[in-house]
Amino acid sequence: MLKDVPVLLLLSIALGSGQATKGPPLTKAIKTISPAIVQIAYKMDHFPPETQLALGATHLVGAAGTGFVVNEDGYIVTALHVLNVLEPYQNGFHGRDGKVYPPGRHRLLAGLQLPNTDSGAQIRGSFSDAPFTVVDRDEIHDLALLKLDHPFSPQVPQSVVKLSIARPEEGSWVAVSGYPLGEDVLVTTSGAVASSWGSKMVQELGPGGPLHRIEDLYLLDIHLNHGNSGGPVYSPDSAAVIGVADAYEMDDVMVEGGLPGAQPEQALDKDTGRALKANAGLGVVVPTRYVLDLLKKNNVKWH
Repeated sequence: MLKDVPVLLLLSIALGSGQATKGPPLTKAIKTISPAIVQIAYKMDHFPPETQLALGATHLVGAAGTGFVVNEDGYIVTALHVLNVLEPYQNGFHGRDGKVYPPGRHRLLAGLQLPNTDSGAQIRGSFSDAPFTVVDRDEIHDLALLKLDHPFSPQVPQSVVKLSIARPEEGSWVAVSGYPLGEDVLVTTSGAVASSWGSKMVQELGPGGPLHRIEDLYLLDIHLNHGNSGGPVYSPDSAAVIGVADAYEMDDVMVEGGLPGAQPEQALDKDTGRALKANAGLGVVVPTRYVLDLLKKNNVKWH
């Protein structure tokens, strides 16, 4: 991290005039945009017998993050760090006994959710999955451009998002839809634009070096969580996307001093001694203008 910059934890619009509302416009916007939102999921299987025994499982699946379709040809945008979720397991799994167990097959897939229903046979949290190819990476702004290797099932409603590079007004109401906390159903949260002039330079180190160095961002008064990364941030009035959910601000966890009148103290992890931090409630968003730069670079059309 750069000096004096608060920690950020990585996750996973042309705004209407006047005061935005939380009511029916958001309901309509979710219905409009949800057929363009995908879950970026990981699947690990084909484990050797000793790995299956150590893990107590024959396969592992889960949500790595979120993305959204920007083009009818199957182009998808997500946060670049979402694609790194499997890196710690490429060379095997560390068991509680200290041994390293060999890996099996590791895959990332894009999943488009089937409509949930409780009429007749109940359907909930079901997806049409498709593999994808990584077309391009923008490490400066933590963005990735993907292309589906084959289309989703025609049985699933599908659409593409509308993009806008208009800088949102501070206080304008926005929403974020995605797959946080491992949820297998689309989750939407909403809140206000806290600042449309964020300028912190952030440098997160990963196995291959710096992951992103964002110099221009928006801050939201929305409690984002891991899994929201790569999801669309959009206007409830128009369903137009203003940015990509990327991270959330972290703050120190403080505990009361042991003596009466003592100042609060920094809480520490009892095992590592490191300072404990928690989600501070400010969401970090990469502006759509950088998505457009990535699409232009690769001659991808957009709405």
